[in-house]
Amino acid sequence: MRFLDQFPEGEQIFIRSYLAFDCTHDYIGSASTDGEEFYFISEDGNERKGVLLFSNKNSKIRFVHYCSFCAVYRDLPKIGLSSQEVGCIASFWARRELAEKGEEQLRSEALSLKNKIYPLQKEAYEKLGILP
Repeated sequence: MRFLDQFPEGEQIFIRSYLAFDCTHDYIGSASTDGEEFYFISEDGNERKGVLLFSNKNSKIRFVHYCSFCAVYRDLPKIGLSSQEVGCIASFWARRELAEKGEEQLRSEALSLKNKIYPLQKEAYEKLGILP
């Protein structure tokens, strides 16, 4: 959990309190908008597989949300963030998927979803040129 070294000591303890003890964790990355930075930490274990979202605004870190990897686009509009914040986070997540899967695979998966794609997911993919 070397990624915690980037945070002040007191904040490390706060973040660590949200991490399940029986899971491995990895820093996925960050996105920022309107002076607020969002941090993504993956959690992988037998019982839990997902991503924890934290934010840092004015040097105050807070836990925002936990969701499974497959529910990011479903959950984001429901957690009380502004539309600009949601768009920023969705764009980060779509870029991550693009880097992980490649353009052709991501496009193929998105097109196969047809009407099952979440509106936020569709919007993020359109901005990246994955969907027309």
